Amino acid sequence: MPVPDLFGSIGSSNDEPQLEPASSPSTTPTSTRTSIQSQRAPATSISSNSIAGGGGGTSSSIMCQLTQSQPVNINPPLSFAAIQNQHHPIPISPSRLSTSRPPSSAIDHQTPPHPPPGTASTISSPAPGSPKHPHKFPFLRTPVPSRPSTPVPTRPPPVLQNVLTAGDGESILVIAVEDKSDNPEDAYLDSSKSKGRGGKIYGGSQGGDIHVWDLQTLVLRARLSGHEGAVLALQLVPERNWLISSSGDGTVRVWHTPTLTPLYIIHPPHDNIGDILCLSWVSTDMLEGNSKDGNHNLRAKSTGRLYAGTQDTCIQWIDLPPAFHLEAHSHQVGSLPPYLSSSHSASSSPPIHRTPNKFFDSISVTDRPRSRLSRNSNSATSLVNLGREIEGGSSGASSSEHVVELQFELRNMALYAHYGYIYCLAVGRSNDRNVLISGSGDEQLKVWAMYHNELVLLSVLDSSSDAVLSLAVRDNTVFAGHQGGVIRVWDLDTFTCVRDLRSGSTDILTLSVLGDDFYSGAADGCVQRWDKAFNVVSTWPAHSRTALASTTSTWNGRFLITGGNDAMIKIWDILDDRPVAPSASLGFQGPLFHSLSKLVSFRTIADETNREECRQGAAYLKRVLRDMGAEACLLPGAPGCNPLVLATFRANSGQPKKRVLCYGHYDVVPADDADKWSNDPFKMSGKNGWLYGRGVSDNKGPILAIAAAASELRAKQTLDVDLVMVIEGEEETGSAGFQSAIRKNRELIGDIDVILVSNSYWIGEDIPCLTFGLRGVIHATVRIQSNQPDLHSGMQGGVVSEPLVDMVRLLASLTDADGRVRIPGFLNDVRKLTQEESDLYDDVISRCSGTADKFQKNSHIADPRRSLITRWRQPALSIHKIDVAGPSQKTLIPSWATSSVSIRIVPDQSLLDIVEQLKVHLNKAFASLRTHNTLTVDINHVADWWLGDIDSPYFHALADCIESEWGVKPLFIREGGSIPSLPFLEREFSADAVQFPMGLDSDAAHLPDERIPIINLERGKNIVAAWFTQLASLS
Repeated sequence: MPVPDLFGSIGSSNDEPQLEPASSPSTTPTSTRTSIQSQRAPATSISSNSIAGGGGGTSSSIMCQLTQSQPVNINPPLSFAAIQNQHHPIPISPSRLSTSRPPSSAIDHQTPPHPPPGTASTISSPAPGSPKHPHKFPFLRTPVPSRPSTPVPTRPPPVLQNVLTAGDGESILVIAVEDKSDNPEDAYLDSSKSKGRGGKIYGGSQGGDIHVWDLQTLVLRARLSGHEGAVLALQLVPERNWLISSSGDGTVRVWHTPTLTPLYIIHPPHDNIGDILCLSWVSTDMLEGNSKDGNHNLRAKSTGRLYAGTQDTCIQWIDLPPAFHLEAHSHQVGSLPPYLSSSHSASSSPPIHRTPNKFFDSISVTDRPRSRLSRNSNSATSLVNLGREIEGGSSGASSSEHVVELQFELRNMALYAHYGYIYCLAVGRSNDRNVLISGSGDEQLKVWAMYHNELVLLSVLDSSSDAVLSLAVRDNTVFAGHQGGVIRVWDLDTFTCVRDLRSGSTDILTLSVLGDDFYSGAADGCVQRWDKAFNVVSTWPAHSRTALASTTSTWNGRFLITGGNDAMIKIWDILDDRPVAPSASLGFQGPLFHSLSKLVSFRTIADETNREECRQGAAYLKRVLRDMGAEACLLPGAPGCNPLVLATFRANSGQPKKRVLCYGHYDVVPADDADKWSNDPFKMSGKNGWLYGRGVSDNKGPILAIAAAASELRAKQTLDVDLVMVIEGEEETGSAGFQSAIRKNRELIGDIDVILVSNSYWIGEDIPCLTFGLRGVIHATVRIQSNQPDLHSGMQGGVVSEPLVDMVRLLASLTDADGRVRIPGFLNDVRKLTQEESDLYDDVISRCSGTADKFQKNSHIADPRRSLITRWRQPALSIHKIDVAGPSQKTLIPSWATSSVSIRIVPDQSLLDIVEQLKVHLNKAFASLRTHNTLTVDINHVADWWLGDIDSPYFHALADCIESEWGVKPLFIREGGSIPSLPFLEREFSADAVQFPMGLDSDAAHLPDERIPIINLERGKNIVAAWFTQLASLS
């Protein structure tokens, strides 16, 4: 069966003569090497560096073919000119040359699919000395069970927590995760202070960019550009704050992670290196002394060595930082670099236009003028002189002027380290010795001793299982993923294969280790989890197409992070051994994510159809709050209405210094227009740092954040206040029965000092807010009824009083031509605008100058300040709909007509007075119509206005906590909407209220794709916790 080469083209079949490895590089003609490479080059070679986890175990050993040798010194390499002059290479068709990496199409469909969870598909290995078939292995196609397997408990697949996209549609080939950064320079990435709690996720794309997401917010922060080919490998060096990338352009680039600026560009020693497919970093103290004279005169421990596996079968290395540049350039902390002036920035290093490789590259006519080196192409250029020349250039604002250009040296290469592309490198331990492991398209793993002056081959692990595409290491165990779905497990102390595993029929492109388990990702997009006994315990489709990369993170939990050619990075939460109560500082990327997801899944819509769903949702919320440490119970609502949840987090001392009442609601508005949602509205999903689902913003997310704040303080024994939470289930439909339920349970709730509500929104995206005012509302239904049935306009038109005509004339009497309300006395009691309040509006306008157009959106008032004042603190009247009797026919005279009318009221209008004025006006206007019809006015729902005291110590304390957390002073705003229960609670408990919004104005509450940023919930929780602490110190 023909085997595809790296680029998907069909290589030579196994009927061609097999080429034996040459005894030394000098005896292998160039044409022979090219032919070997073409035969052995398998499919896509995208792999991620392994992440070591905890200890693991092995099961029964199955011997594999093993070639072990004494340490062999790699002969001094020939000069590149001499290599070129030896023989003429075999020409390769340009159609086979590309930097893209499609997966293999050579899939044997007779091979069984992924083994079911709880079983281990074990493959027998050929006996030592048996004939080697490099392309066809009948024993791989029919798995032979070694022994009956005992079923093992399966585990549920991880929960997809968030999906990250860069918006460019490019495949994510490699991933690296900087779990946590305590470097103060990270403040560059987030002007609102990262406080050292963050980290970054790096995704290398096929388009050549490295996308950077903030690990705390999961928001795309930067794009690193410069590579002119696909980014094929990423390597983090935490002790140096470096990210190292390699590419299909043949270069390696080193980036400074706190500032995301380029430090070094490392060029190949000659132009026939091809793609640099993998990287591995070791610190200098991991290297052994000179292999010839035992010299241990190594450089300082602050330096290290970078190994790179290449397309031309070589392993090359370079020591960093170079001797002349031990202190890498970094920006001075304290001023934001110009290229990071926005939240989504791009940092670039100088593009290098290299001469196309005659073996590996094809070039169009239009690209030929660009085919040049931007450096001296003489491969013998001194590394030191080259670096000093660039470093000594003129200074300027551009970060590129500080980039040091380096070059791999010919003497630092292991030529022909394999007879195939080197797809993966990893560092492990063999008999208490640090070793480098390489995997290649020649089906072999090689183990190397890392000396200061060279690599020495210790052992060749011949797998006979097609190309080695990925590696992962745990202590002295190495996992090798092969083309065709085989995973081999090797013991590095004995150099024996301890287990052969069949993952499926498609290439294993990525492997990652987390604790005792490891994870494999395949070309069909599936990911499998294997336990320490090498049983498959879960399988799930991680990506719609190919799973190309994976890594793990233990920051705030246990996560598997995968990338694929669907242009997505997905974050999977491993749920094993997760404590019930949230203990991490970022709960909404941990336990709270799952609690909120479950709460969102309940369709808590306050209507008869969903009455039982609401009861179940309330019961679940009660259990969650109880698990967090609260005393929780359900309170009955009005007959036929949903229950209330009452929960109390008591102060640790038992003697609270303040008692806080938190009001919220668990009911939501319907999501009938489900076709307008990107996902199921009642199945919470995450994307690019946002949580999507009905109720995540209004109001399930904020109430869980407030509860978590009290829970964390209580767990730390620092909760000095009582938090009483009253969460109703009828808010969206008028809070029926709420007031009576509160009065009946007044003694159970107890006295209250301050009321906290979080059920409103910022006015923008980047400035936190405090809400100090809400308008009230009156909802009325106006009905005009005829004593006649529905009539035909052709027969009775003109001889009867028509209800719909009367309704139009009556509604017209409510406002004048300029939209002013014509109800007598309507504006008499409106509070005058004070200078203090006027200054607050000026502050809003000035600080939101970049987004002032938002204030004029859907407004006919051109002045943004006047538009804000009108919608926030002026009364208004609206007509929402008109209904008529009978079917919608153009000849029908309906027997009745109804209209829904609302009035928004403001301080100091009296709710009762406005209701009476509305009725009086409608009756008087209707009487003037001289009609035979009758009028009925019903008041359906009322809510009073609310105005907070921004001079109260509670407001001041909350504003201070917001500024401390976000790094900016909050805006004091009002809103045009209403919360019916808020003014009632103030009166009932004789306590001031504060309104703390967590959501943004783009959250789309009540609309399709309702969402909220994770970071707003996290920081909202932190702010509330800090506020509780400050309340204890208030007199």
